[in-house]
Amino acid sequence: MLAVQKVDLNTLQKFAGKCISLLFAVPSAKFYTKEVNKATSIAGKNSGYVKLSQDLTNEISHCTFLQSWKGCFPWRGEKHLQVSMVTDSSLYKWGALVYSQDNPTEFSDFWDEKDERAIHLKETQALINGLKSVSVSIQDHRVDTFVDNMACVQAWGKQTFKDLALNELMKDLFNFTVEFNVDLRLSYIPSKENPADLLSRTLSAQDCMCYIEISFF
Repeated sequence: MLAVQKVDLNTLQKFAGKCISLLFAVPSAKFYTKEVNKATSIAGKNSGYVKLSQDLTNEISHCTFLQSWKGCFPWRGEKHLQVSMVTDSSLYKWGALVYSQDNPTEFSDFWDEKDERAIHLKETQALINGLKSVSVSIQDHRVDTFVDNMACVQAWGKQTFKDLALNELMKDLFNFTVEFNVDLRLSYIPSKENPADLLSRTLSAQDCMCYIEISFF
């Protein structure tokens, strides 16, 4: 498919069928079928052909790793280690609290001042940032995470949605779980019960800067 400029409906349907089969083993494969499903719909309405766009090319190219991949996923050790995480984001800052053996650890940072993404995207990014902050300690383990944004929780649970920007973030999240062999369980927590909410909105003394205006007469 990658060698042509246009793809016919029959070829797209066969490829989509293989992707569906892959879902039985890797449910998160749905994150890499959005453009294929979209192209199949368009081809059905346009004489059975669709142009191979850059987004569609990238999605199909991702699956080429199966041709040469000989790796395997490591077995998760049966260690008694419970890791829980709560994350939150405001428009200007994100925060994460990680609980492992009752010892909470805080992580937080500010968003770039030019970052104008919607709050559900920042909430998802906060989750990714929090996980990456403790990537080594949670490797090969199950992690229970709590987020106070339903869009993020449902996107991970259903793995089907229309928001392309959210889809890209979900790919990043999935790739992280694969790289560190993490069994990620994502649940919703109301904002008023989220201990990370304050962390994402509080300014420390180091964060603040005082400006003194002096008038000369």
